[in-house]
Amino acid sequence: MSQVVKAIFWTLIASACIGLLGPWHTILEQWQLKPVVATVNGQAISQETLAMALRQQLWRRGESWDALPHKAAIQLRAQTLEQLIDSQLIPSAGESAPAKAEEELHGFQRQLAFETNRYSSALASQRLSEAEFRVRIQQQLQAEASFESLVSIPLDDNAARSWFDLHLQELKAPRVWRVAHVFLSNHDPAKADRTEEIQRLSTLLLTGLASFDDVVAQHSEDERTKLRRGDLGWFGTSRMPADFIQAVESLRPGAISPPVQTKLGWHLLKLIDSKPARDLTFEETREEIMAHLRNEQRRASIETVLARLRASAVIQRNEAVINATTPAP
Repeated sequence: MSQVVKAIFWTLIASACIGLLGPWHTILEQWQLKPVVATVNGQAISQETLAMALRQQLWRRGESWDALPHKAAIQLRAQTLEQLIDSQLIPSAGESAPAKAEEELHGFQRQLAFETNRYSSALASQRLSEAEFRVRIQQQLQAEASFESLVSIPLDDNAARSWFDLHLQELKAPRVWRVAHVFLSNHDPAKADRTEEIQRLSTLLLTGLASFDDVVAQHSEDERTKLRRGDLGWFGTSRMPADFIQAVESLRPGAISPPVQTKLGWHLLKLIDSKPARDLTFEETREEIMAHLRNEQRRASIETVLARLRASAVIQRNEAVINATTPAP
């Protein structure tokens, strides 16, 4: 299952499964007892379900309903309802879902295990017990299995090669450098000005009184690279500040720069190696191109399948109840 489809289904299957409410006269009776925002082929989506889905959407986005502009709130509510409708259109299937649900649950637990009580807090924020969360995951996996059976994505190397040939001018490996550095932070209040300190270290290197490795080991404050002799690894222009790159560009392999100041602090840079920009080969890009084409075709297939399901569905909306719906407290 691709990350794109998983993201789609975490949104589509955001709320609890909505059971079949029966024939129309039963639906109308329950409409009066429990407000319904829409029905899809005789299946009701309750106002409570929409309210819960809205709360989950806001939680994922880190937003507050009250802080949203009126137009944005209306749009979010409409989008959330349409996603719930889409989820109702997808038939249920997937017999292996229970076992896979356990795998997903354990993965979620492991992901949050590094922080005390984060797993239980995440469930509490959504007002879910672990059993309810397991059911929610199982529903998602069942919908994924059903939807995958409806989506066909033929793809071969010829499609990837055609895409490569069409975008050849865009596929370039940028110029990269491998640099080691000595670093002094400017975030220590007790050491507001470290100009003299970095100049002293630079002089030690220029005069040969200390080796670069020794200065790194004794003085560098970048703990991530200190044990690697200051090695920052390979990087391009997008990863480092412009003033850092400018200093690196002027160095020859083995040369050490004068002190360089960035917003993070002071650096002494040693160029280990560099590679010029070059054209990428098809073999280097094949897997990424195939993944890109699969995602694009999957997205188009999803839209096609949902459009077909909607065209044959009977969908009714209760605008008054929809407009009165706000996120569950």
